[in-house]
Amino acid sequence: MTIDVPGATREADHAGIWLSPLRATGGARGTRGPSARAGPGELLIRVSAAGVNPADWAALRGGRLRPFVRLELPFVSGSDVAGVVEETGEGVTNFVSGEAVYVMTPTTTGGAYAEYITVAADSAARVPSGLSLGKVAAVRLAALTALQALRDKAELMAGDHVLINGASGGVGSFAVQIFKAMGARVTATCSGRNVELVRGLGADEVIDCTRGDITAEGSCYDVVISALNTLPLLRWRRALRPGARSSRSTPCSKTPWSHGWHAPSVA
Repeated sequence: MTIDVPGATREADHAGIWLSPLRATGGARGTRGPSARAGPGELLIRVSAAGVNPADWAALRGGRLRPFVRLELPFVSGSDVAGVVEETGEGVTNFVSGEAVYVMTPTTTGGAYAEYITVAADSAARVPSGLSLGKVAAVRLAALTALQALRDKAELMAGDHVLINGASGGVGSFAVQIFKAMGARVTATCSGRNVELVRGLGADEVIDCTRGDITAEGSCYDVVISALNTLPLLRWRRALRPGARSSRSTPCSKTPWSHGWHAPSVA
């Protein structure tokens, strides 16, 4: 989901998404007013919309990152953000003031839930024509999680048969579209009310997960990705065909990392 800020050109309208005026840890800085300045290679962005991901609240507030990350409190949360470039820092030539951009900061850096944020210019992208700031603010974390899980971790190849669990959520809906574009055969699972939505995203087969065991077909998948922690790992493992390269369970709705297992490699 996203937080849209009506009338984002007026500073007063940003108060609804301000959490803290203090500097966040890491490279991004979230501030309440326009007092921040863009440093060398940076953009100062006036925030118009910010994405709300489970990693922004469950992982941090629930303490799931505590063994790995030490945050300096108070902390400005939020990773996905879209807005308008207020100022460009020294050396920035690919953006100008007034351009609409969107960016994702590391979950441990945050800064999106503020009125203004300063980020590295090379981490930002222009908002595509025809998309609102509210829509693009919900893209980066979910889409990159899906892309990296299968392309980079599982090394998906054209022709692979992929099972996507939780295909109507943020990560799952991007996964269906990305993997179809990469040439995979996609079997997707979701609740009955979202079957037509997922089919419209391009899935070859859609399984209503409320009507039985979604792994009942047996070992027929090259890769499994789960955007939901709804089944034990052994259940997913049984769904892999003999000789499958790998399977990934990506509980991005709970934690910011991926885990998985490898089936025996093809000779």
